[in-house]
Amino acid sequence: MIYISALFAILFIFVRTFKGGLIALLLKIVASLSFIALGFYYINTFYTLSKLLICGGLIFGLVGDILLDLKVIYPQHNNTYLFSGIISFILQHITIFFAITVLTSFNIIKDNIIFILLIPIFITIIAYFSFKILKMNLKNALVLSLLYLFLLIYVTTFYLFTTLKYPNYIYLLIGMIIFIISDFVLSFMYFKNNQENKFLIIVNHGLYYAAQILIASQILYL
Repeated sequence: MIYISALFAILFIFVRTFKGGLIALLLKIVASLSFIALGFYYINTFYTLSKLLICGGLIFGLVGDILLDLKVIYPQHNNTYLFSGIISFILQHITIFFAITVLTSFNIIKDNIIFILLIPIFITIIAYFSFKILKMNLKNALVLSLLYLFLLIYVTTFYLFTTLKYPNYIYLLIGMIIFIISDFVLSFMYFKNNQENKFLIIVNHGLYYAAQILIASQILYL
């Protein structure tokens, strides 16, 4: 099943890079549905709240991914699709975070609260000044982008400490690290006017689908 999901992702990336348009959007939906299907496949009839929440998070990821592609197809509604896409991804990460905290009973957060808070604050401050230095044109998306970045680093730091205690969470941790790198590439595409750069398109989407497949695969080890 994981190979099927990867195959659909590769097919979409190829069409998105060299053709684009509505066909690419439809293939993106299929590729995203495949990693959601992978998540439900790994539940393997043993349903728990946390597993279902992760699958729900993957669905939010699909919605966010479609919205961001609509941003490219309909540039006249750029901000609407951009903000809606970011919010959908925020919901994905909050949902998965809640799923893992249910399993760990908040003990990881309580035992490492200083690091889990200070690390994302520190990185978010660095990112803010980096945006200025690199002259990235975030305009009215700056605040939402910084909040989103803080959330990404916060949950990833949490998953790091979770993995140090419970090594079976390694797939989620690696998936989130790759997710952050993917979003870093995406920010250069959106805010430095590189949306049609073929190399960045391939790197961004390749990392993104690898991240989502790893997150879905974590279900197998819960």
